[in-house]
Amino acid sequence: MLERFLDQIGEVLHLCEDTDGILVVNREGIIEYHRISLNSYWCSQDTVGRHILELYPELDEESSTILQALRNGTASYNVLQDINNRRGERVLLESTTIPLVVDGRVECVVDSSKYHTIDQRIIRGGESGGLSTLDRILTQDPAMMALKSRIRDVAKLDSSVLIYGETGTGKELVAESLHSEGNRAGRPFVSQNCAAIPATLLESLFFGTEKGSYTGALTRKGLLEEADGGTLFLDEINSMDPALQAKLLKVLEEKKVRRLGGSRDILFDVRIVAAVNEKPRKLIQEGRLREDLYYRLGVIRLTLPPLRERLCDIAPLAGCFIDRYNRTMRRNVRGLSERALRMLRSYSWPGNVRELKNITEQISILEQERTVDALRLKEYLPVQNNTLPALTSNPESDHSFATEREILYKILFDMKKDMNDLKHLVYDIMQKEHTIKSEPEPSTSIVLRNLYETPQSEFLGQAPQKTISVEKNNHIEDTEAVVEESLSLEEKEKEMIVKALEKNHGKRKLAAQDLGISERTLYRKLKEYDIEI
Repeated sequence: MLERFLDQIGEVLHLCEDTDGILVVNREGIIEYHRISLNSYWCSQDTVGRHILELYPELDEESSTILQALRNGTASYNVLQDINNRRGERVLLESTTIPLVVDGRVECVVDSSKYHTIDQRIIRGGESGGLSTLDRILTQDPAMMALKSRIRDVAKLDSSVLIYGETGTGKELVAESLHSEGNRAGRPFVSQNCAAIPATLLESLFFGTEKGSYTGALTRKGLLEEADGGTLFLDEINSMDPALQAKLLKVLEEKKVRRLGGSRDILFDVRIVAAVNEKPRKLIQEGRLREDLYYRLGVIRLTLPPLRERLCDIAPLAGCFIDRYNRTMRRNVRGLSERALRMLRSYSWPGNVRELKNITEQISILEQERTVDALRLKEYLPVQNNTLPALTSNPESDHSFATEREILYKILFDMKKDMNDLKHLVYDIMQKEHTIKSEPEPSTSIVLRNLYETPQSEFLGQAPQKTISVEKNNHIEDTEAVVEESLSLEEKEKEMIVKALEKNHGKRKLAAQDLGISERTLYRKLKEYDIEI
């Protein structure tokens, strides 16, 4: 009994490692506790005290993993759910749901979910939706003028289009213009960024689902059905798993789709516009883009030049953006001096037009009523040969690194507080259900009390024994050792991951166990640090 309960608590605490949101639901399905990092999505005051079906009215006792766990007492792991919440927002969840069972009865359920931003836009037939037209693509550059002319020529065709351009060059504007200038302008325009969601969710998004096709699945149209009669724009298609690329190729060839869990084929008529942000030949050679799909999509191929090759467009684009922000923010920035414009033209623009737009927005917010000269502009441009802005120190303090370190420690202490809140809540729910016996048993309550009393040093792990002095005003003093350790934190983490993988001959599961993290967290770290196995 005690060993099983410890295992359950261990699983629950393990959920806190890599999650966007934690829910604790009591036996009646009422939410007792809620922590979520995405406050724009739900706040705890919106959820605590409500039944889970109030938040997700599309669900029922069969499709809700939480209600299933309450009823059956069985856990479910990494279940994909594509649902609408009570605000009508479409939500993609990847949920792990664990029941806490005491004396053979489910006392509560802990649900941990990753929230995936779909990055999808659907403009129905007859809606303008702010789609771009060729007139809105501002340019004086000869190559861009020729590209606009070609877009106008091919817009009325139904042939698929492949757009290549670096990040921020305006690939979506081109896709929108192809739609709005063509014969399908009055039909749906559907845009989907393939890099925004994991491969496991893409298939259900593309092809749609029938209720019951997997746990939590509801009847839902796929992208190809949504775009029927119109245009489907697939951005960063090179991020799509090659196996899914093969399925997409087959569907495009046959012009019919079958939903996951469905039994009938659905015909569609869609123009495909796809985009990649790396050179197609390089992607094919590296196996990230299937060659047969490349030829299927690239009947018409359009290439967008980077901003560094469109120097004559920098001044008019910057002026256009400043004028727009002056209107929307009620500012009166008078523009850029000639020296400032020369500085813009000498910058390399790794983020292209998107980066220029971002910088002019910053200028519009902070400068308000002045002509921006080169000296002021320099504060907004990242240092050349380094895409990260330089850190500036506080001139009024000799402890320039203290603030950043305080933020780090605050995050760690907040994490501990969340963990302890979760432990206390589980204990309180159980106490409501059981009368405390006069003679305490060596079981649940003792285990939980021991968990509450876990020293802070144990929560933070076996950290190096370094002294950090604290002043009476609660500012953490700088020490050479702490600064050095903080600056090399990422390098140390990367080194530990590499050593663990080498020790376990590239086996991620064993390496994750050695590191004391989940396999999912290790996978995310491998991508973050670009570590190849």
